[in-house]
Amino acid sequence: MHRRAFEAGTARLQDFDAARALEARPPLLEEQLTAAPAEGEHFNKMFACAWTSSHEVLAGTKDNKLLRYTLGRDFRVLRREVLQIRDGVPERPKENERGGLHALVLNKPFGGNQLACGSNDPSDVVVMDSEALVPQLLLKGNADWMFSCCWIGRDRLLSCSKDTTVRLWSTAENSYALRNTESRRSPDPALRERFPEVTRDRCQGGHTARVREIKYNQFTQRVVSLSTDANVKIWDGANLDVVSDIVLPLPARDLVALALDEMGSDAIAVGGRSEITFLDERTGGVQRRLQSVPNNGSGVRSLAFRGNLLSVGCGGGLLLLYDTRKEGSYLARLQLGAGHVRQGEQLVATHNATKHAAYAQAWDPSGAALLVCGGPLQVGVSGSYLGLWRL
Repeated sequence: MHRRAFEAGTARLQDFDAARALEARPPLLEEQLTAAPAEGEHFNKMFACAWTSSHEVLAGTKDNKLLRYTLGRDFRVLRREVLQIRDGVPERPKENERGGLHALVLNKPFGGNQLACGSNDPSDVVVMDSEALVPQLLLKGNADWMFSCCWIGRDRLLSCSKDTTVRLWSTAENSYALRNTESRRSPDPALRERFPEVTRDRCQGGHTARVREIKYNQFTQRVVSLSTDANVKIWDGANLDVVSDIVLPLPARDLVALALDEMGSDAIAVGGRSEITFLDERTGGVQRRLQSVPNNGSGVRSLAFRGNLLSVGCGGGLLLLYDTRKEGSYLARLQLGAGHVRQGEQLVATHNATKHAAYAQAWDPSGAALLVCGGPLQVGVSGSYLGLWRL
């Protein structure tokens, strides 16, 4: 197990200032690798991760595996489960045809107990019980891959797709879009299909290119979406009307990462190939641009706010920590530890030539630990990384 030592507390979210803590003493971290597959197993490229509680995390892979880890008080793994998505959709035979599980989001902040994630069909969304992880609903209607989704209420879900659309779905029991799917020979007789209640496309004020990320700010009740057309849209969460339409300054390439600061500043961070752009949700304008992403970092792949601290996951195996109150350099530049890659039929620890991209991040409920997942950025290289960094 690869380690880096770090001294940290376990203060509650509202009391813990991660940026100030790092500034007060050397920014050392502890990295605990938890993704080592068992003999005969293989996970390829972890695209999404989430905390279901302070002692349980989920990760979703490109090869459509859903992993659940139960953690002890010291964040060590006590148990791991590998689950397949049982949605009645035949799994695609070739791995390079699978879209993977790009999203894992819970409606727990709204008092619910459901998880929304990708499906064996990359254009669909599966809604399941967050504890039993049993599929309940299959959301159909996207014409291409679903990249991201977010809850905007206990029974209201937004998704965005490669087909340029943003769609609103209802998971309420009395939804008019409900119908039985027993004819699909689903392994779970309770599984139902639903269709979008609202669609926003280019003809309705939507995006003109693939929509890579969508997030909801529960405090401002606004939705933010990011498209590869260098366009960020801010939507009214109640009626999905566009409030602000922000065109990112050039160059704006490889736009795949979006994060919202919901702890007071209402800042929006957008990551590209070599820069991070900060936007103001209230004014709908560009605040500033950070253009010091290392060139060998292969671009920004994921972003996560923790108060004033912004963690930046790069494609070249780098994890950067940035204090948003300052316009200087990064607080820390960290290298992801050794994940695993497949060489032929053999699974081996990562060697120096393979750097894992940090495809997704998630802070734990206390704000004292950061979960990072990913895998090789190189096309044709199969492998995975899952690390827990403690503050």
